[in-house]
Amino acid sequence: MSGIRNTPDFEATVKGGLNFYFKDDNNEITVNCKMRGKESIYYNNRVVSNKYSFKKQSSHQFNEGGNLYEVEVKLDKLFASDIACTLIKNGAHLKTLNYDVKKAWDEELEKLEKKPTKTSLISLLGWTCGGFTIGFVISYLYRTGIL
Repeated sequence: MSGIRNTPDFEATVKGGLNFYFKDDNNEITVNCKMRGKESIYYNNRVVSNKYSFKKQSSHQFNEGGNLYEVEVKLDKLFASDIACTLIKNGAHLKTLNYDVKKAWDEELEKLEKKPTKTSLISLLGWTCGGFTIGFVISYLYRTGIL
């Protein structure tokens, strides 16, 4: 999956949203946050919590394997600062992952500025050929008196 900024701890894509990845012993916990406000928590690839949240802070609780887990998602300003995701197990803090939205977007824009992509060059060629063709047809129709 291509993304804006990917590490072993998180992955960001336009379609898939932002995923935070946690490990607890042999268990994988994934927190998925979408731009539409939907948050989903997965425990070993099985959904254990879903909710929509448009607040700056939300939390999810679930029980698995005799343990009480809590996931907290906090953000300051979307497109301006960090999104922090914290995993708590039986009241004890396990790990907090931070995703710097502004830094991620700046890095992506820097990549785009450094080199034109193959797609953009093909698009430029297509628009150039299309413009030439339309200009030629209009010129021909004008010279023949049809226009």
